[in-house]
Formats: sequence, C-alpha cells, structure tokens
Amino acid sequence: MITLTIKSLKGTLIRNATVIYNNTTKEVDTSGKIEIDANDDIEITVKAEGYSDNIFTIKKSDYDIQKDVLMLPTKTVEEAVAKTVIDASPIIDAFIFNMPTTIDEAKQVYKNLDKNIKAQKDIIDKALKDDAMDILQAQATNLIYVAKAQLQPAMDYYVNARKQYSSNPFKSWVSFRNYMEYTSMIAGIYLLRANLTKYCNTILEKIQEKI
Repeated sequence: MITLTIKSLKGTLIRNATVIYNNTTKEVDTSGKIEIDANDDIEITVKAEGYSDNIFTIKKSDYDIQKDVLMLPTKTVEEAVAKTVIDASPIIDAFIFNMPTTIDEAKQVYKNLDKNIKAQKDIIDKALKDDAMDILQAQATNLIYVAKAQLQPAMDYYVNARKQYSSNPFKSWVSFRNYMEYTSMIAGIYLLRANLTKYCNTILEKIQEKI
C-alpha cells in the first residue's frame, strides 16, 4: 500500500490534487491523502491547479510506503528562461531499505544508503543552481521520503542486530568487531538523519526565495 500526502512547500495540505498512475486517475481526499495499491514499480503524476506537475517513480518495496509529495507553485517560462540551464541528469530513485541477511550485507546496505542520499543531494544542488525546478521538485520528494520513512527501518534493523552481541561483546574478536561495526552504523544513521533535517530546511528556504 502506498499512501501519498500532497503538500505545498510550506507544509499546507493540497486538497484539489489529482493523482495519475497505471492509466488511472483519482482525486485526493479531504485530508490531502490518497492510497494506492501497487505490486510493482509504478510511475505517478500528481497535478494540482496553481502548481507544477510532480512526476516520480516508486519502486516495489517490502514496506508500506507513506510519502509526502511536495508541489511547487507554477513558474512561468518567461520568469525562468533567462537563468534556466536544462540539465538532463536523471532523477535518483528514493532508497528503499530491505533487510540484510549477513553483516557484510548490512555494511553494504548502509554504504548504499549513504551513497543514495549523496547522489540525491547532488541532483538537488545542481537543479537549484540551474533553475531546473521540475527536477528539483521530484528529487526533493524522494529525498524527504528517505529521511522520513526509510531511515527508521534502517535504524531499527541495526539496533536489533547489535543486540545479539550486547550481552558480551568481548566474547570473541568476531563478536567485538561486529558489535562495533553495528554501533558505527547506528551512529551513522543518527548523523544522516540530523544532517538531512538541516539540509532539507536549507533547500526549502532557497526554493522559496526563487518562487
């Protein structure tokens, strides 16, 4: 199940939005939300009067997805054409946390999460610089989804995985090493979450200056 909440940059709910997916068109409910059943990758287009369309893809996941969709007020071509440098950079998919089965996989998943966030931020920074607001809009939606919905499952996994070593982390060198590696991943998630909060606030302020 995918639950989308349609919002403006200031966090105001947008209740007149239309969501299009799999040749289906639906209106959001009075709370600005819509629920979608999907068993595979799905491309979604969100439209609302007075706002630019937001088009993004949601990847199949083992988790129910709850995603805020940010809508930017319409900006005319005349306003943007002087500064806009269209960049063909693709939108980076939002990171989806899937449970690792070994500690090596756990380390790789953390590295992939960190890499995904950095790649998304690079696209946002470039889009903001080039005034490519459609790219920025879609990428910001993905990044905020990762910050709100994906970091917590990752944190929960690493905390629970570390528990098997917590009673006696000095039992063996392997136990100590695994305990410390999970600890470092937990600390990393905390830092990612804190830094993303600051980053998203900064980006929203910069967008508001441009529109």
